[in-house]
Amino acid sequence: MKLEQITIEGYRAHSKTTFSLEDDLTVIVGRNNTGKTSLVEVIDKFIGQNARNRLRTTDFAAEQRNTLSKALKDKKTEDEAEKYLPHITLNLLIGYDLPKEKEADTAVIAPYFTSLDTECKKLEVECKYAPQDAKILWQKLLAASTDETNTDQDKLLALIEKTGEYRITYRAKSVLKKDQTDAANAANELKREDVQRIINTEFIYAQINLDDTSTDGGHYLSTAFEDFYKEVATDDQLRANLDSDVEQMQYTLTDAYNAFFKGTIRDIQSFTKDTHGGALSLTVASELKTSRLINATTRVKFKDNSTLQTYPESHNGLGYSRLTYTILQILAFKERRTNKQYRSPINMLLIEEPEAHLHPQMQEVFIRLVKKLLNDDTQLLITTHSSHILSERKLEKLRYLKRQASKIVCKNISEWANKLKRDNRKAHRIISNYLHLRVSDLFFADCAILIEGAAERILLPKAITRSTNTLSNTHYTIIEVGGTYAQHFIPLLEYIEIPTIIITDIDSVQLTTNEETNRTSQIKAPPELNDDLFSSNPTLNHYFSNPIHENEKPTIKHLLQLNSSDKQVEDSIRICYQSCDDGYKCSDGTVLFPRSLEDAIIYTNARLFTDLASPKRKPRKAQSSRDAESGELQESEYLHQFEEPHLSKLFSNQVSADTFAKKAYTTTNTQAFEKTTFAIDCVQFEDLSIPHYISEGLQWLEQMTTDSIESTTHTFHQED
Repeated sequence: MKLEQITIEGYRAHSKTTFSLEDDLTVIVGRNNTGKTSLVEVIDKFIGQNARNRLRTTDFAAEQRNTLSKALKDKKTEDEAEKYLPHITLNLLIGYDLPKEKEADTAVIAPYFTSLDTECKKLEVECKYAPQDAKILWQKLLAASTDETNTDQDKLLALIEKTGEYRITYRAKSVLKKDQTDAANAANELKREDVQRIINTEFIYAQINLDDTSTDGGHYLSTAFEDFYKEVATDDQLRANLDSDVEQMQYTLTDAYNAFFKGTIRDIQSFTKDTHGGALSLTVASELKTSRLINATTRVKFKDNSTLQTYPESHNGLGYSRLTYTILQILAFKERRTNKQYRSPINMLLIEEPEAHLHPQMQEVFIRLVKKLLNDDTQLLITTHSSHILSERKLEKLRYLKRQASKIVCKNISEWANKLKRDNRKAHRIISNYLHLRVSDLFFADCAILIEGAAERILLPKAITRSTNTLSNTHYTIIEVGGTYAQHFIPLLEYIEIPTIIITDIDSVQLTTNEETNRTSQIKAPPELNDDLFSSNPTLNHYFSNPIHENEKPTIKHLLQLNSSDKQVEDSIRICYQSCDDGYKCSDGTVLFPRSLEDAIIYTNARLFTDLASPKRKPRKAQSSRDAESGELQESEYLHQFEEPHLSKLFSNQVSADTFAKKAYTTTNTQAFEKTTFAIDCVQFEDLSIPHYISEGLQWLEQMTTDSIESTTHTFHQED
């Protein structure tokens, strides 16, 4: 028996959001303010053990608030009140298979079946926060409403709260499949305790009280150990021995107190012996109880294993204390379930942002091992902002939350991954394996930039700064995927709808045929443009087919003729590669076309590099009148100097921009050319110009990201 699905309606950012759950672990991911914390809180408020954590009218979703305001302004009748009054609903869909369930578990849910159909395998529990009598409440609102109240939603919500009409109700009913004929009866009414008996939930929130100051005043971790002991200790013999020891200590302290206070008591009694008080004798005794002793004396200390020194809990790092606290809560959850006479059929532990205060490696270890602490029948739900936690999980465990206009949408990565696995096993394998690297960042970013390698990564921060105004202020992620694999990531990018550019090389090649073997091969093409050049880039070949022969690789001429809209392969995904604007026009009229990032950088900056990187000769200081007359040039000066060996050698003598550009192709395509060193060299130039294909792509991404962010901007305060 498992909780299969959660639907939240009308709670804060959740206009109506549905989450499917895994049988063991479900990880909820998404950017800030996408409703992850709201998911945990609404479950706690409806069915958690903390009755003081109440729902309030301020929790209503913005969409419902607007609907209410408009209806009041339009003076809608009370007959339509239920349609316009806001409500919050939590629907819990439970899946079961009666022949396989334990009798004790079946006995818990059986009273709430509303169908006799034995094929039925679903039970829906509805938790609803709504007015007891919608018509009466509507009359009160209409009577109290003024134009000012209608416009001030805070006053309107306060008015609804004051009426006290809103209550939480619980109902359960069987859910039939379409092919099942037995119609369900009216839903059964439940109490909160009934739902808690079916679904046992416990929560570990991100914000917990841990004291890491030197005063060590809170002892919060020590208190957690006290609570753990009181709740789960079951060793009766141990408790009996402890009680006996405490009782003996009590006698010892009482004797000591009487000896110590003997003179004081005698002096006090000298004043009272001749009064009515003289009939009473004063004594001082020790009164110890085991529970009180545990509360007052339990202290956690940390021992440094290298120095063997012991320190109070406040002297340890907050991260390690947080980890200890979280593990203790998980163990307590497990022990409480084990020691209870009755076990709920469904047991859920919800952990909010376990990464708080943990360094990245510890986050990965935690999520890797946490499942081992729990029983197999426990469902664990984790919300996180951590790409490190995410990288340790399979795609099938992920649920991705994103805003679409004023609503939150849950993207079921599990369903998408299973479909991808059926349709394209290679893409599924690549993305699943790459999740351990940087793909996980996609789920937290505003936009993404996919690149080939380290050279692009080094150059991009400068390119973003020089090409755009606001992109550097957004949460962008840069992911290296090589030139071959970019195409396999597009299905995921399309599914999660994140603005993306793919920066890749046009990789022009010539096809040659060996006359002896009749085998066709390809060689890197020179920088001239002709009809026989094709692209060897798999991503370009996949998305931009040959217009004449569909199954053939696109020609370079065809790729260069594509406009900006042609390069947008999906609604929010664009491919960027070298264009005609990235070429170099020599003084003799020759035009050089780049095939790679390095070529494009050189062609765009040929004159800058030759002005600043070529040695500038200056006159040798005259030693005599003859030297001064000769004007001999000996010393040289570099404003910038390339560390890349091939370029360093090229610039050892002064060269013209044309000469440098014409030698760029053979230089950058040398097998030993150090691309990373070249990229580091380039970012040293303050006035470095960014190749057109990159700057144009970044500007497109900036606009797409701005539009995406603006479309999800909310007027009303929506808590995450």
